[in-house]
Order: sequence, then structure tokens, then C-alpha cells
Amino acid sequence: MLGEGGADLVLLPETIRTRLPRERLHEEEWVCVVDADNTDVGAALEVPDLVRLPHVVFDLGGMSVPAELTWRAVLAERRIQATVSDFLTIPFLLRGTSISVLPGRLAQLLSAHGMLRIVQRAVPLPQVGIDMVWNPRGGNDPAYAWLRAQLRELV
Repeated sequence: MLGEGGADLVLLPETIRTRLPRERLHEEEWVCVVDADNTDVGAALEVPDLVRLPHVVFDLGGMSVPAELTWRAVLAERRIQATVSDFLTIPFLLRGTSISVLPGRLAQLLSAHGMLRIVQRAVPLPQVGIDMVWNPRGGNDPAYAWLRAQLRELV
């Protein structure tokens, strides 16, 4: 979209490579989540829970998030209940006893609305950097500079 002139700036995780200019805005943590009404999971998930409970997994055309890659490496066995390409569908698939991971800020917002519950995890999950990326055609334009400054301030 940036190369074709369809967008002036996008936010991308550090894992998506590009040759366009980019700047780190913040580090996002991954958190484990369960349905708000889940009574099968307490305040923390232990490794046996991660093996026993079904998972809702985010995958976008073969691109997995760092948290998912960590779980694949650490857990020999897992029950994948569903694979989604949109984080916002995850809360609706957690009904019952499923577990998943979400970006921390999104999980906090959804938790505050009673859609899910954040639980402690037995397996440490890496953070992911969120970068703003822009087309260099607007690199010296004051309007583009203003937009980037606004994003820096907001984050």
C-alpha cells in the first residue's frame, strides 16, 4: 500500500520486513487470555494447562506472531481448536475452555469490557516491536512530519 501510494503511513510489527523508513513506537507484550467466564483456569496457566486446553491461534497467511512461535518451540503437543487471521475474532472463540494470546493493549481493553480474562503464563513470551513505516516520498513534507510526531506523542 505504501509503495503504490495508497497509504502514507502504516503500523507494522517488527517481524514484517521492509526497505521503507521505519521508527519504533513501542514494545508490545503478549498476554494469555481465556473467556471471562472460564472457571477451569485460575489466575495462571501452567504448562500442563497449555497442553490440555484447546488453543485459538492467530496466523495471517503463514505469518505467525512471535508468541505463537515460542509456544510451538516449547510445547511438544497442543490442541489447536481454531486458526484466525484477525485478533478481534479471538474473544468470540474462547467460549468454554479455550486459551489464546493477544497483544497486551488489546487484551486489556477487551478485558475491561468483560469479553475475556488475562491470566499469568508459565511460558515467557517475547515482546514485539511496533513500528511506524512510511513512504520516503513524504519524508521532508511538513504534513508527514506532523503525522509521525502525533503518533510518537500518542504512543
